[in-house]
Amino acid sequence: MNTRIISKFISKALTPPKDLALNNALTKLIRIGALHTHNEELTALGSHLATLPLEPAIGKALVYAALFDCLEPVLTITAILSYRNPFLMPMENKDKADRAKHSFAKGEPSDHRAVLEAYNDWVYAESTGRSREFCWQNFLSEQTLLMVRDMREQFRELLI
Repeated sequence: MNTRIISKFISKALTPPKDLALNNALTKLIRIGALHTHNEELTALGSHLATLPLEPAIGKALVYAALFDCLEPVLTITAILSYRNPFLMPMENKDKADRAKHSFAKGEPSDHRAVLEAYNDWVYAESTGRSREFCWQNFLSEQTLLMVRDMREQFRELLI
């Protein structure tokens, strides 16, 4: 990979990153399709990602979700990945909490499915005035779910 242009520019920073960190970042940008290998220029995807104040992989997931018309679940999953998992794992009830989490996955070996279903069920519980009870019974953090809801809307606005 030719990193002369970017390396030269970055080296002028007050505190330039270490070479390994720079190489890792450039490799990631190339791997997700945001940067051309041969000339270090942004790809069309990279130009879109550069306008989003998000980690590039999260931005790519959102852009592709919008293109493939599956934005709603991806908004939820990316908000959770960008913030934190809403499942609580209290030491004294770890087994119960783990069972609650797995029940949301509906038999799939997927944490993403579990958090997506938990979020969607929480939205319904909130619409019926049962959000606190729902969170308590399912070992979920209501504060985290509220933040995820806000982040989803921020991500949606960024895409517009």
